[in-house]
Amino acid sequence: MQTEHSPFPDDETLAAFIDGQLDEETRESVVAHMAECAECLDVVTASNEIKAAPVVRRGNWNRNVVYGLAAAAALALVFFLTPAREVIFVPDGIKQLASVAPPKRSIDGRITSFPYREPAPRLRGTNDEEVDFKVLTVAAEVQKRAEEHPNARTLHAEGVAYLLTGNKSDAVRVLEAVRAQTPSDPQLLSDLAAAYLAANRPDKALTTANAAWALAKTPEIAWNRAFAAQRLNDRTKATEAWNDFLRISDSPEWTAEAQKNLHQTLRSE
Repeated sequence: MQTEHSPFPDDETLAAFIDGQLDEETRESVVAHMAECAECLDVVTASNEIKAAPVVRRGNWNRNVVYGLAAAAALALVFFLTPAREVIFVPDGIKQLASVAPPKRSIDGRITSFPYREPAPRLRGTNDEEVDFKVLTVAAEVQKRAEEHPNARTLHAEGVAYLLTGNKSDAVRVLEAVRAQTPSDPQLLSDLAAAYLAANRPDKALTTANAAWALAKTPEIAWNRAFAAQRLNDRTKATEAWNDFLRISDSPEWTAEAQKNLHQTLRSE
């Protein structure tokens, strides 16, 4: 992994790559470079020139939406290169949402790059969720960016924004639409599994998390896979999955909660 950016490609070369104006040999060199350089990959995938197909929307933030999009070409190229398939690139919108994550976690699943938060207490007799004003503000910014520059990364972030603000069905709908065009993005699959868990669809969550796990072994994927198996009361699969998570756990807080879930699984009949 690079610690300092190399002279190649320079800004002009990268711009020519985005515009499709490079010769074949130079283009292949840029693609190979992006397999190891997250900085250049982010520049290309965030470029206004690398856009998805037009998005058809109706209604506002709280109404049903229909999405049609195509994968960002450069991102697809890099994911087909073996060295890059295990690399997770977090869209800027998701980083923004993670920075204002509420003090309590309202969903069982994990969203990629989000910090640890204790589970919020379950209040019997109500489904209402108070959403922090900062979260709503950033969510609105993420939605606006998705409307103005619709691509796999911005729409992925919008799906996470829906999930974070309690719109579970919209989160599933958006993330499913992105998956239809980027089926080999492990981070997207993991976040979709988290949305399925929030929408009380553990069977879909487990299938999706397993698909993500086959592509990359990250703590978020392992967590969602284990939680889905536990919700399905599959003791064998849940035990195996929680142990998989504990082998790669990324913090003492997640480890402690996973151990509690594993003990609960082992005590179940």
